[in-house]
Amino acid sequence: MTWNMDVRKDEPAPLGWHKAVCLRPEPVETAAFGTRLHWRYRLLESAIEVSGWTSMSPSTKARAYQWAETLNGGPIDPKVGWGPETVESKRCWVKVEAYKDSKGETRTKVAEIAPIDEEPGEEVDFSDISA
Repeated sequence: MTWNMDVRKDEPAPLGWHKAVCLRPEPVETAAFGTRLHWRYRLLESAIEVSGWTSMSPSTKARAYQWAETLNGGPIDPKVGWGPETVESKRCWVKVEAYKDSKGETRTKVAEIAPIDEEPGEEVDFSDISA
């Protein structure tokens, strides 16, 4: 049997805020941190995929809940909870940042998300304000 595999050259996502659609988040067993939730987003302007990671903590203070709440458009009913179908195919803004992986390679990740109906602002620098 012969087969042929297509080759995809993964380009790093440009840094900053981008409109994106959430793909189905999946739990992944990691050696260092146990089970983590892997979030994948497709940037709408370029179709590049970026990802972020959260814990599996059920706390409303956990980043997983905050991302689910943002994608859901409001609070999640604690009696019902949430799952991948709650957030899959929902649009949002994603903030892409750079980091160095364990091999020293520069990679990109989703550091935070914001509701699609809000224009995310850049950080405000208050360092020059005197008390």
